[in-house]
Amino acid sequence: MQAGPLAAPTLGLGSLAQPPLPWRIPHHGDSDRSCAWADAQTGRARNSAFICGRESRTACQMAHVVRAGNTRLCVSACARHAAHWPRGGAPGPDVPAPAVVWRRLQRSFVSRASAGLTRGAFSMASALPATELAYFADSYKFAHESVLLKCLEEDGRLALVLQSTILYPQGGGQGSDTGEITSLDGGIKFCVDEVKSAKGSGGVVLHFGAWADPTKTLVEGATVAMAVDEEKRRLHARLHSAGHLLDAAMTNIGKGDMEPAKGLHTVEAAYVEYKGKIPPEEVAQVTSQLQEECSRLIAAGGAVVAEVLPYADARTRCSLPPYIAEDSSPRLVTVAGMACPCGGTHVADVAAIGKMTVTGIRVKKGTSRISYQLS
Repeated sequence: MQAGPLAAPTLGLGSLAQPPLPWRIPHHGDSDRSCAWADAQTGRARNSAFICGRESRTACQMAHVVRAGNTRLCVSACARHAAHWPRGGAPGPDVPAPAVVWRRLQRSFVSRASAGLTRGAFSMASALPATELAYFADSYKFAHESVLLKCLEEDGRLALVLQSTILYPQGGGQGSDTGEITSLDGGIKFCVDEVKSAKGSGGVVLHFGAWADPTKTLVEGATVAMAVDEEKRRLHARLHSAGHLLDAAMTNIGKGDMEPAKGLHTVEAAYVEYKGKIPPEEVAQVTSQLQEECSRLIAAGGAVVAEVLPYADARTRCSLPPYIAEDSSPRLVTVAGMACPCGGTHVADVAAIGKMTVTGIRVKKGTSRISYQLS
């Protein structure tokens, strides 16, 4: 959708005056179809915007378009706005909208317009195709070319959506990558300070950040270059692989019956929580055994393998959690002979983890948290 800038002179409060109450918003079916439809509608009108909060298939039940003068505004009854709807009022075929919703839209529309954003900046991430994760095949791929699909705004922040990416979005206990997206000649630069997956989008990755020079921006549809902060990527890969190595070490010291529940693999805190309690009298011994086993495995080295497999093949290699659909092809990462589903970045060889210290075990509420750090 081609989008022109919102002309500031036409965006006074008068042009966005609330229509006579009660004003109503038509319902257009499920969120994906109706939001895509709304985006198409707003693209046809001058001085139009597509405004909504974060969507998900569970929280966002409908999308609406309301006409106010020459301006079309779209709002989703998502978790962000649900509290402002009358009890039992959303979703529905024809819903009265309270004045507070209009005021929120009005403020948002005016502030975004005054910032010089284009109306196309508000199209929903869920209407875009899933982002190809180029780092899946190679965690050490630090440069990449892709196509810019969309510039949009999410929670008041500018984000770019690309056809493919090498920047890892925060998740799975691993921190977000940072980096930059530039024109092929390097003359235009977008500095990426955070990467996230758009909720309810089916795999769209949002690259948050800012233009190095706001007067020079990339055009949607352009081929762009991207680079990841290599030092941070390598550190994140070491931290994440170390968490997997801890799983292997637990099995090797006879604690394989304790299933990993969750983990965090960041510089600020790195740990894996296991279901079950390590008796207080065994904590010191288990800590020592894990330290010895992790050191041994790192010294021995061995390839870390990441592979995408059909579901039937993957479940013969390891236990798959119920959130992984049977018609999917999960990515398995094997560290020190132990495979598990994982979407993160990892070292190429166990030896690259480097010096790892098991710093302690905390037992609480039926789980045992084992913390570690890297030198």
